[in-house]
Amino acid sequence: MEVSPATIREFVEADRFAVKALYLHCRVNTFSWLNTRMFKLNDFEKDTVGERIFVAEVGGVIVGFVAFSMADTFVHHLYVHQAFAKRGIGKALLNIVLQASPKPFSLKCLEMNQNACDFYTAQGWQIKRRSIGDQGPYFLFVSR
Repeated sequence: MEVSPATIREFVEADRFAVKALYLHCRVNTFSWLNTRMFKLNDFEKDTVGERIFVAEVGGVIVGFVAFSMADTFVHHLYVHQAFAKRGIGKALLNIVLQASPKPFSLKCLEMNQNACDFYTAQGWQIKRRSIGDQGPYFLFVSR
């Protein structure tokens, strides 16, 4: 795997539109088995309230982001544009999260999102349990 060519930095207000667009794009292209028409550009606002957000930038363009809660050490969102997949960007974003607290983090990953499940497993995250939510079966992953 290549080393991340991206610059990882904390989200600033000037990033908002680019991250909203990336969030919508990634969800529409990833969750093809869901009704993607329900995804809206402004979902980012409500889906990241109170979160710490870091972005990955390549050549001045935001290509990924992670949003997580310190209060419950939970990763709510990790997205990388598919054109920049498998370049270490997701791993770099996830490492930022793990450096934020000595406590383990957890996250949910839809079972149908096999690429993401494989990614988290490859990063050493372990499946704690399988459950079913509004969008179908998911795994609860926990960091080591």
